[in-house]
Amino acid sequence: MLCMGTYAQNEVVLHINHLINGEHIVIGDLYNVEGDQVRVDRLEYYLCEFVITHDGGQITELNDVYVLADVNDDGVYSLGEWDITNIEGIAFGAGVDSNHNVGIDPSTYPSGHPLAPQFPSMHWGWASGYRFLALEGFAGDNLNAQYQIHALGDNNFFLQNHEVSAADADGVVTVYLNANYEGLFDGLPVSQGFIEHSSSGEATEAMQNMRNLVFEAGTVMGSEELPVESTWTVYPNPSSDLVFIDAETSEAFRWQLINMQGQVVVDGIRQGRSALDVQSVRPGCYFLRLQSNESESAKTERLFIR
Repeated sequence: MLCMGTYAQNEVVLHINHLINGEHIVIGDLYNVEGDQVRVDRLEYYLCEFVITHDGGQITELNDVYVLADVNDDGVYSLGEWDITNIEGIAFGAGVDSNHNVGIDPSTYPSGHPLAPQFPSMHWGWASGYRFLALEGFAGDNLNAQYQIHALGDNNFFLQNHEVSAADADGVVTVYLNANYEGLFDGLPVSQGFIEHSSSGEATEAMQNMRNLVFEAGTVMGSEELPVESTWTVYPNPSSDLVFIDAETSEAFRWQLINMQGQVVVDGIRQGRSALDVQSVRPGCYFLRLQSNESESAKTERLFIR
């Protein structure tokens, strides 16, 4: 049932705490997972078909909303603006739904859309569709066992749901989920090494782990413990012409202006104090995402353009 109630139009944000063994996962670091020494070099996956339970049991389907999660990012994903004030549950599928998977050309999507071409690629091919999950790394005592999973196939699209509690705060309703990636490795022979680019075998097992063992309700505290620094000052906000970014260091940084559908509107690389011209950007609410090229420093701030 699609809710068409009279609740306030708020932005719904999904905040995923990318964790392993209770710590923020860092690409290239070593972790002990079920007795195996594991290094993760790539971990990306799609989420879609979101269904929100809210405001006393009302149901809203977030149609055509896609998230491409990457453990390298800050875990903040806008799901758009909806008539939702208090959230009681969230359901979604890991992967890409069958209507948008096989037989789709990624180049038909605008740049910045999660289903548009990515680098590294998240699309396997016309006949096989998207990579639902890309997991790559090395394991074993000497890290001499390579493992790779590129999970494909409509048969590996599994739905899951979670009870959560989230309320409107200044026009934004943020749902926090912990993604416990140690659960992703359950039952996988990573210390032996394997490569599975398919819709079966370890690929299916990993997608079942995504459904059963990875996600749980998270908290604001879980996100505050992440090693993220706010090394930039952004002003003025709101703005109608120029947005200034003052950086505390001389490191180069990437900036992205992201709309409420999660699409990158404009982006670039800057250094030091910079001015962004937003006169040609359509008025509204956006995310300004800043990420250092040389360290883990990151910041995401809501930016209003009028």
